[in-house]
Amino acid sequence: YLETENRTYFESDLSVSRIGLRIEPNESKYFWASAVFLGLKEKGDLIAYEDQADGDDQTIIVPDAGIAYRIPWFLDNRLTLKGGLLEGKPGGALEFNWEEWGLFDHPILFVLEARDAYNSVADEDIHENLNGPMIRAWAKTALWGKEPDLWWEDILHATKLYAGASRIGDDHMEFFAGLGLEWKDKDIRSLISLVGMAN
Repeated sequence: YLETENRTYFESDLSVSRIGLRIEPNESKYFWASAVFLGLKEKGDLIAYEDQADGDDQTIIVPDAGIAYRIPWFLDNRLTLKGGLLEGKPGGALEFNWEEWGLFDHPILFVLEARDAYNSVADEDIHENLNGPMIRAWAKTALWGKEPDLWWEDILHATKLYAGASRIGDDHMEFFAGLGLEWKDKDIRSLISLVGMAN
């Protein structure tokens, strides 16, 4: 998969953009590697960073990479354990996928993640003003939940919506929302073919 996303955090005025690859050698595990762009705004008052004293916005690029393992004996591969670097810091996550909602089926991925917090402008360029880890809970879903057959269904299926809460357990818990794209390699080839035919 080629993955890209952008999230907006409403209280800290932080924007987080991500682009990377997810490789699934089999149904039981996957690997991911991404570059994450932390867009820090001078007017935000929750996160301190190096250029803030000069009244400037700043973008910091950090790695995001690791391995995930789907537990085959629990709820038919619905639960996944993740570990690695999350936004440049050690962390892990639980992912739970569910699609059966009684009257209709639509896949929604629920995620609970935690990572080490940034705690020093001098050493790490960022201070998130957290006493403990950064904890987030969020959900992700596609605009089109069924297996796509048509080209426009492919686009809607690849388009993902995100919403959740960040800084859980802190006095300044905040909410965020985002939009992303996830393209399988075969979808990328199909899209390139369509563009070529249009030209």
